[in-house]
Amino acid sequence: MTTIYWQFKDTSAQALELAYFDPEPLLPEISKIRNSRYVKCPAFLEYYKNTYLIRSPIDMTITYNKGQLTIYPQTQKFYDAYVIHRGHQIKETDPFLMSLNIQYLFIADKDCVVEQIPAMFHDISTKLRLISGTFNIHKWFRPTDFAFEFINENEPIVIKRGDPLFYVKFKTPKDEKIVLKQKHFDESVFNNVKSCTNLKNAIPKCPLKVLYKLTERIKLKF
Repeated sequence: MTTIYWQFKDTSAQALELAYFDPEPLLPEISKIRNSRYVKCPAFLEYYKNTYLIRSPIDMTITYNKGQLTIYPQTQKFYDAYVIHRGHQIKETDPFLMSLNIQYLFIADKDCVVEQIPAMFHDISTKLRLISGTFNIHKWFRPTDFAFEFINENEPIVIKRGDPLFYVKFKTPKDEKIVLKQKHFDESVFNNVKSCTNLKNAIPKCPLKVLYKLTERIKLKF
């Protein structure tokens, strides 16, 4: 069995941890909203096994018009703490790109890969295009990143508290059973998260395989 420890990762002055939802198993949720036969298909069940739903902790309406980004009804303090404007990272012909620091930190006690994937069975997938990613949460320590492109810049993205934002899927080398356990990480763990972030910034475009090798000296204790 692989144990995955997790914690809300919100260190801003506007911390919203009390509003966050626990990661929620996806398959029971799909069974509630779909009556199609495919929800019982063995291949479908195998693909979405160990997949969890992440919900929005707050209401927000996101608009982008002529370079102006707004988040209603949230305050300027929220904007400053949670919004990352990533327009400088794209070309003029690319859709607008941004991130929201609604983050979860997952760390496994043995090799386990997390994959962040779009919430394709929910309305959010028609409004924004999630930037997916995957890495080994036993070898690399960083929180999830809710980064996305606007599908239609002329339409506001309306998100209500409790609406699905994205899915996280966990895969182990030997297809072991997994268990998620909420944990309050101590400062040393977050220092290692910071070290991983600093390393990635210091050596941009470095392959994950190399980053894993560099972080072998980190020995986490739970």
